[in-house]
Amino acid sequence: MKGYVTLPSKAEMLADTDQDVRAHRKESQSTHTHVMHLRSEKYLNSLASMMRGESPVPPVLLKIYFESFARRCEDFTAFRKDKYKIINEKVFVREPGAAKYPSK
Repeated sequence: MKGYVTLPSKAEMLADTDQDVRAHRKESQSTHTHVMHLRSEKYLNSLASMMRGESPVPPVLLKIYFESFARRCEDFTAFRKDKYKIINEKVFVREPGAAKYPSK
């Protein structure tokens, strides 16, 4: 890092991690703390507030994030080729990537 963000102390980071693990287990009844999907919005917004000290991630970017995650599950071979165009702060359009099964 280039000094843009002052990191918390090691003790603060460990305490935050412990609190996050406990909250995750309480919310999901799961020990799979590496699974972020349902908690991604909260996590991304916390990163944005640490980095910029201001507003959360714009809603349209979160929508694109979740759409691309769903596309990954739907069509793993082509989702990376999708193009997204932001229309306004809440709306985007997706131009699909290659076909799921290319024609011969």
